[in-house]
Amino acid sequence: MDNDTGVIGESNIFHVDNETGPVVLSSFPKVYALWQDTIIIDFDRSINATTLSGNLLVSGSRSGDITGNDNFLNDYHSLFFTPDNPFMTNETISVVLKAGLLDNLGKGLDGDNDGDPEGSPTDDYSWQFRSPYLGDYDNSDVVDVQDLIIFAEKWQQDKQDMLFEIGPAAGELPYLELVPDSIIDFEDFVTLARMWNFSIGSTDLLAMFTNENNGELINQPSLAKQANSPTTKPAKEILDETVPIKKKDIKVKQTISNRPVVSLNPKISDDPWANSTNGCFEVEVKLDESIDLSGAQLVFQYDKDLLNFDGFLKTPENEQPMSKSLAKTLMSQETNNISNVNVGTDKLIMQHDEENVVLLDIVQISDLDQFANKDGNILILQFSVIKSGVSDIKFHYSTFGDKAVALSKGEGSEQIDSKLLVPESFAVYQNYPNPFNPVTTIKYQVPADAEVFIRIYDLQGKLVTELVNDHHTPGYYLTRWNGRNDVGQMVSSGLYFFQFHARYGNKSYMKTRKMMILK
Repeated sequence: MDNDTGVIGESNIFHVDNETGPVVLSSFPKVYALWQDTIIIDFDRSINATTLSGNLLVSGSRSGDITGNDNFLNDYHSLFFTPDNPFMTNETISVVLKAGLLDNLGKGLDGDNDGDPEGSPTDDYSWQFRSPYLGDYDNSDVVDVQDLIIFAEKWQQDKQDMLFEIGPAAGELPYLELVPDSIIDFEDFVTLARMWNFSIGSTDLLAMFTNENNGELINQPSLAKQANSPTTKPAKEILDETVPIKKKDIKVKQTISNRPVVSLNPKISDDPWANSTNGCFEVEVKLDESIDLSGAQLVFQYDKDLLNFDGFLKTPENEQPMSKSLAKTLMSQETNNISNVNVGTDKLIMQHDEENVVLLDIVQISDLDQFANKDGNILILQFSVIKSGVSDIKFHYSTFGDKAVALSKGEGSEQIDSKLLVPESFAVYQNYPNPFNPVTTIKYQVPADAEVFIRIYDLQGKLVTELVNDHHTPGYYLTRWNGRNDVGQMVSSGLYFFQFHARYGNKSYMKTRKMMILK
């Protein structure tokens, strides 16, 4: 029966079609490919595999003609083409099926699916997809924290997925090309770290803190733009094995309820003598929810005229032995020669600094520990004071769950009063209690590096004892006198003097105060 009866028109001609050709039902990859993907083409019927030669053409925008092995499975009407070598990174792959491809009845390819295999280029079937840079697992054109999370999750799986292999790699950044060794190990991590450094290296972090872009990391260039190479805008449709995440959609404030919130908690007391005596302080990075994250990104800005960022402390780690290969491998390998990498038994932390802005990408690599410890701390930032003043530490954060799915993002600010850590002037305060028996406390403050002396004298001006004789860095200090002289004997009741003397550079500061012992 001929189902195409045609339509009677002015020409009084209708078409009788008594043959059909093979039609392409689906093709893979559609938009993106990982580096070792196989090209898969599904037909509506079996094809004559001997006619593939010369009628299946695969080429890359950087690599030229791509050779490989083709295999047709009749039961599934599916053609598999496996390249001889992994796809080159950041190139467009073109696949062309020529009309000369025949089915088992000798009918030609119906590439335009119009029901009429014409045997001409009109019936050629073609499509294109793109291979990303090594390490760009989510096809965002940026190697960032979400790619680190995906890599860590794949590495920890008992059965390794070689589609995610990215090392060893050869060539110049960012065009590293995979030289597969069929194992995901430390060499793969080295490739990822190098690509992360290259990708993040040109990021304009300072722009996140301008009012114009509302804290969005929009100035981070794609790898292709950094390399002065054309690129294709990432499409919505990506591979099933990668993670469909909308990238870099950072909002000004935390607006999603019941989502993890990251905050900063400066450990600075209103009592300056309860703080560090060397002008240093810590800031806890806290997670408010009792939820186990796969990773987080923290970007913070500080006043470089008042503060210096000294680094960070990882939270106390679980004492249980490591059970996953990622933590074991990274801890057993030399990572000091990989810039911006810090590895512990529980976390991988990548750091990038720009002027007075720091980016930390934090990834969980152990299944034994929570992302935040029992106190809710992810890690602890360390700062030192350059000079006294009041400033803010502003920050933006993003949190991610399994498969690098974005959970929350937001911003905040914490005020730092460095006068509570470094005083503005030399001073010594009246001892307390006064009168005293048997011990009294003397508080003093030092605004600059100085040699400090505190001595006790009696009414006749005779030296009783020397309490302090030491170099001091800026800070708040205290010392105590137990009423004994320099040979350890208790002195008698009465009036005494203590003298505070500081020498700094060519200058000197001296102050004397009275005290009384009552027995």
